[in-house]
Amino acid sequence: MRYIKPALKVLLKNKNYLVGIIVSSLIFFLLYNMIPVYAIPGNHLLFQLDITPIESLFILYSLSLAMAVIFAMQIYIFRHAVKSSYKGAGLGLGAFVSSVISGIFASASCSLCVAALFSFLSAGSILFLVDHKLEIVIIGSVLMLISLHLTSKRMVEGCPECRIKK
Repeated sequence: MRYIKPALKVLLKNKNYLVGIIVSSLIFFLLYNMIPVYAIPGNHLLFQLDITPIESLFILYSLSLAMAVIFAMQIYIFRHAVKSSYKGAGLGLGAFVSSVISGIFASASCSLCVAALFSFLSAGSILFLVDHKLEIVIIGSVLMLISLHLTSKRMVEGCPECRIKK
């Protein structure tokens, strides 16, 4: 939290970043909800929202908001950096991928939904995913928080590798 609050203050001073965070969080939230809608025949958005537990919707929006903040921070860093850091980009990409997977799991309200979304996997893999759904969402959320912390740290302290100025 030591770095996140000052980094958010820097972002929220600029109204463009605030609007970007709000819009991109809503887009990410809709994307998370549209994945099962398109992957499962006969499903539609209102039905998906109706069958999704409120806890899952909360997790989805939390992940969407965190992704939007990290996205805005990465844009800020990209605009203020002289050169890019592959290490930082890798961590940001890892957090993005884990967040997308966690969001898919949170949007899949039942085992059949998980099976439909991950039908390209074997039956054993799908059963493993269903059995460990909570753990996968937690791991994805932890990776997102680590990415948020490290990205905030780069914004607040600067980065000698990227030559980001404080």
